[in-house]
Amino acid sequence: MELVQLKELYQKEYTLKDIVAMHQYWGENGFYSCIGKPKRNHSLIYFFNASAIFTMKTGEKVNVSKGDILYTPIGSEYSVKVCGRTPRTADSMIIHFLSYDSDDMPISLHSSYEKITPNKHDTFLSLFHQISDSFETGMFCPAMAKSITYEILSLLSKNVRSKFMYNKKFWKIKDGIEYMENSRVDKCNISEVAAMCGVSESCFRTLFREYSGKTPVAFLLDKKMALAKQLLSENLLNITEVATLLGFVDVYYFSKLFRKKIGVSPSQYLKEVEEVLD
Repeated sequence: MELVQLKELYQKEYTLKDIVAMHQYWGENGFYSCIGKPKRNHSLIYFFNASAIFTMKTGEKVNVSKGDILYTPIGSEYSVKVCGRTPRTADSMIIHFLSYDSDDMPISLHSSYEKITPNKHDTFLSLFHQISDSFETGMFCPAMAKSITYEILSLLSKNVRSKFMYNKKFWKIKDGIEYMENSRVDKCNISEVAAMCGVSESCFRTLFREYSGKTPVAFLLDKKMALAKQLLSENLLNITEVATLLGFVDVYYFSKLFRKKIGVSPSQYLKEVEEVLD
């Protein structure tokens, strides 16, 4: 299963399926265990009215405070002790889901778990209540459930990304990171981005690679190929038009890079899209 870090999800094209949400009441003793019963879905657990201590199958303990959100992937096994409960009141809310990349291959956001302390408590509280209420009141709408879950994951991704980006080490290039992530791929010049940050090009390249795990050129190329797939999937432009739109002068060079990154040529990819549409 492909691993996509939560901070990278904001820029990722992905699909959600099999969403289920509910309020959680942890019972009088506030204890639960799924050790020996691996979870079959990814989960987001929002402790809005209590705190908890999770003990993973490995023995590792995770302290989750009131207001924290815990992500657990498929296959997770843990026990949990909930603390500071309010009787006859929900302690947490949970969203189960499955996630897939643009090729319909399953993806995970972490190999074990990830705890997030969101910076917009009221926003997350409202979104979790909306989706949980829709399931429990019989007003469930699949499109709305997907929309809310996408919004929650996008906000969490931005939250994690911001904390990482505002690390003192990357502070000096934060404007460049945001520009690289949000600009048109055919209008991004690395030397100009470095100048925007007030650092040398070599410094920017080094720090950007440490931040993203990719060189600036590789990062932009991945963005171009992802956009190329999207444009071809829409079946409105031919291969030459897509290449030109993405800033490629040589359509054959574009096709070579596309095959290298995607695994098939643009013409073969377009053919597969047309077969699906037919």
